[in-house]
Amino acid sequence: MNTNVIDPRTVEQCQIRLRLPAVESNVDYHRQVRLLDDIDGLLLASGVELQVMDAAVAAESALAESVLSAKDRFRCRLFARRSLRCTIARLLSDESFRNFSIHLADSHLLRRFCGYDALADQSPSKSTLQRMMQVVDTAEIRAAVTQLIQQAQRLGPDQKPLLGLPEVTTVDQVYVDSTCLALDIHYPTDWVLLRDLTQSITQCVERIRKHGLCCRMKHAASFRKEMNGLCMAMTQASRQRGGKAKRKSILRCMKKQVHTVIDHGQRHLDKLNNQWSQTDLTEPQKEQIAQRLSKLIACGPRVIKQAHERIIGERPVSNGDKVLSIHEDHAAVYVRGKAGADCEFGLQLFLAENSDGLIIDWDIPDDGIRADSTTLIPSLDRMIESYGEHTIQSVIADRGFNSKRNTTALKMRGIEDLTMPRNPQELQKAMNRKTFAAYHCRRAQTEARIGIFKHCFAGQKLPSKGLPQQQQHIAWAVLTHNLWVLARHIETGRTALQPTAA
Repeated sequence: MNTNVIDPRTVEQCQIRLRLPAVESNVDYHRQVRLLDDIDGLLLASGVELQVMDAAVAAESALAESVLSAKDRFRCRLFARRSLRCTIARLLSDESFRNFSIHLADSHLLRRFCGYDALADQSPSKSTLQRMMQVVDTAEIRAAVTQLIQQAQRLGPDQKPLLGLPEVTTVDQVYVDSTCLALDIHYPTDWVLLRDLTQSITQCVERIRKHGLCCRMKHAASFRKEMNGLCMAMTQASRQRGGKAKRKSILRCMKKQVHTVIDHGQRHLDKLNNQWSQTDLTEPQKEQIAQRLSKLIACGPRVIKQAHERIIGERPVSNGDKVLSIHEDHAAVYVRGKAGADCEFGLQLFLAENSDGLIIDWDIPDDGIRADSTTLIPSLDRMIESYGEHTIQSVIADRGFNSKRNTTALKMRGIEDLTMPRNPQELQKAMNRKTFAAYHCRRAQTEARIGIFKHCFAGQKLPSKGLPQQQQHIAWAVLTHNLWVLARHIETGRTALQPTAA
C-alpha cells in the first residue's frame, strides 16, 4: 500500500468505535448530525482533508530535513486530520479552547466527527487544541478554501455536482465589501494605557525577580496600587470644578510613576540578558520574557507623549500616530460613522462573496486602514489567479470601491463594472436600469453575510493575539463558514427531494 495516501480511518478500523446514542424527538440534534455528516462528506469529496494532510507531511519532512518513515507519516497525517476537524468543529460551536475541550470529551457526536471515537482515544486538552490551530499555516488554509470552491464548481461523471450540491456554484458575480474586525482591547483612554503599561512591566519584573535576578526597588505591586489610586483620582477629577487643572496635575504624577517603572524594567532586562544562565530559565523562556519586556519599554515613550499631547498640551494626535493598545500595536482607528459605532478599533477586513454566499476572497491589510477603492484590484487579481482568467464577469460594490482607476482596470480585464457611482446624477441613471438595481438589491445581503461571519465564526472580538495569528484565525473562519454554507445547500436540496405530505 502506498503510505503517501493512507487514510488514517482505514488503518484505525480495527479499533472498537463508540456508537452514537439513540436520541429521539430532538430535531435540533438530528439537524446537527446531518450538518456534521455533510461537512465530513465535503472534506473528503473535495480533497481538502487530503490536501491538508499532505501539506503537514511535507512541512514536517522539510523540518526534519529527511524522508519520514511510514509510521511518522501516519502519525503526522492523523494529527493534521484531527487538527482540521477539531478547529472546524470548535468554530462551528463558537466556544473557547477550554469549553470546547470539555464539550468534545463529553459529546459522542463531536468525537466521531473529530476522529476521537475509538475507545482508546483520549480527548485533546485546551492547549492541544490551540496547538492544533497552528498546524496549518494561513497560506495552506487559503489553498484549502480555493480547492473547496473549485470542486464546488465541477460536475461528476454522471453530470451531477461533484460535491452533492443541488447545483454547481459559480464565481461569475462577485459582491465585495469591507468591515472592521474589533480586537479584544478596552477603550483606548490615554491615562488607562499608562496604567496598563505599569501593570505589564511590573508583572515582567516580578517574573524575573522570582527566578533570582533582583535589582534594588520597592515591591512591584506597590507601583500598581499607586497607579490604580491615580486612575481613580483622574476619574473623579472629571466631575469636579476645576477638573482640567487637576487632571493635568494627576497626569504629571502618572508620568513620573511610569518613568520610574520603565527604569526598573530596563535594569531588570539588562540583568536578565547578562545573567540568565544563573537561573533555572530555559533559553526560550528567557527570550519570551525579554521580548515582551523590551516591547513594553519601547512602547512607553510613545504612550507618555500621547497622553501629554492630548491632556496637558490639549493638542490632537492623528489616527496614524495613536497608540490604541500596548499589546496590539497594529490596531487602527476605523471611522465608520454609523449609529452606535462612530469609530471602531481593530483591523480592516475585505470580503468578496459569490451569489451563493461563499466567501471566495478576503484580505486583512498589515499596514493599517486602506481606502476601499485600493483593495479591489489586488483582490480581483488573487481571484483570477485562483479560479481562472475568464470566470469573473461582474463586480458589484458600494460607492467606496468606485474610482476611475478601478473602472479602467476592470475594463482591461474584461469585467463588468457594477460599482455604485459616486456622482449622484450618474447613480440615479444607473439605478434606473433594472439589472443594475437588481444586482444592488442582492448586494444588501452582503451586509448580512458580514454580520453572520463576524458574529458566528470570527467572533465579535478576535480571540487571538498578534497579527499573524489573527490572520490565521480569519482564514480558519472562512473555511469553516464555506463548509457550513455548502452543507446548508446540500440540506436544502435534500429537503426539496422529500415528498410532501398529502
